[in-house]
Amino acid sequence: MTSAASPFSQPPDLLALGMPIAELEDRLEAARKSPAEHPDDLFEELEVAYEELRAADEEMRAQRDAIERLVDSHRSLRLQQERTMTILPVPVVVTDAHGVIRSVNAAAAALLRMRVSRMQGRPIFGLFAVDDRRELRRLVAARSRGEIDSVRRRTATLEPRAGEPVTVEVTASVQLPGGAPGEISWVLLTPIDRGPGAGAPLAETLTALAVLGRRRCAPAELLEDAAALCAEVLGGAVTLGLGHPAAPTALASSCQLAQECDGAQVIAGEGPSVSSHETGTTVVADLGSSERGLQRWPRLDGRLPASVSTVVATPVRGGEGVVGTLTAYLPDRAVSAADTVELLAVTLGGVLREIELFDELSRLETDMERALASRAVIDQAKGIVMAARGIDANAAWDHLVKLSNLHQVKLRDLAASIVDQVARRS
Repeated sequence: MTSAASPFSQPPDLLALGMPIAELEDRLEAARKSPAEHPDDLFEELEVAYEELRAADEEMRAQRDAIERLVDSHRSLRLQQERTMTILPVPVVVTDAHGVIRSVNAAAAALLRMRVSRMQGRPIFGLFAVDDRRELRRLVAARSRGEIDSVRRRTATLEPRAGEPVTVEVTASVQLPGGAPGEISWVLLTPIDRGPGAGAPLAETLTALAVLGRRRCAPAELLEDAAALCAEVLGGAVTLGLGHPAAPTALASSCQLAQECDGAQVIAGEGPSVSSHETGTTVVADLGSSERGLQRWPRLDGRLPASVSTVVATPVRGGEGVVGTLTAYLPDRAVSAADTVELLAVTLGGVLREIELFDELSRLETDMERALASRAVIDQAKGIVMAARGIDANAAWDHLVKLSNLHQVKLRDLAASIVDQVARRS
């Protein structure tokens, strides 16, 4: 989006026309009821001023409402990012484009043995051994030049405030959904985090999910990629659905097993996915427990494949509350997987909201361009009237307003008609 089309680059004259239109309406109504008490020129002045302000107010109101929605959306995304940071099980530090620390999660603070407040505002390079700092600065410089689109990894040595140095694998990636432009997420993976089935796959998956928010692909393709990423980190079958599970508006399953389980819930009309969506909470069904753990959903009992031992379903939240459901069908009694499923759902919700925000920005850009174009057409029509009638700009505006009122047509439509007629004669 170019700066000229930015929603915050509207002409100053529009902002200066913010006087209350309700006040003008009251004065006009008084003049109509008691014309003898009001001179004709006052009535005409008020008519002209009211029409001018009405046209400007129509544009400003639409722009203001759109901007307020965007501010609310961004605030919601930022809160979602903070929640993701808080529950992320691996150390994460977020910096600006120059490497200055903006936020730190609890896992990173514990690893560095420092308070979060003491880390904010400091360069991240100071947390590492001197020999590693040059390469990390080069990494940040490369990102600022746009040479790194997604992820860059290297091994480095952290120097905690107290205790022995710690060797970590540093992953610098795009920011989680809701981050400010240019921010960088630094995931610090220790050898413990790199253990089988632990932090590393989860951290990489969260990064990959965040990248999906920057892609401009079809919704179906995005959901399919997201479901595949979640299945890889969870080690089971996964379904990501938007809308109610019984009648989804979009659906992606990682494999045939997930499709079979989804179909069983649709046939039964109940199940973990349906309950999760309707209650807005995470639902865990341990099928290895007594009576296969399906006491809550008797019509589903016996319909799920025997290879599924645990079902974890959690809501995906967007700007309007629950927008979908992420369901994992796992081969083991992995009740502890609920935390991972919830974290993936939080990230997915942020990605979906980020895409909605981008689409809303695109619509606002279109509306702004249309509004500015309509003002340009009005100015063209004023010029035509000035040339044709030999009058000044104020008189030409008065003439257009009178014609608009006489023919009961919007000023911008009248102006477009005049410009079009002149163009056809040329």
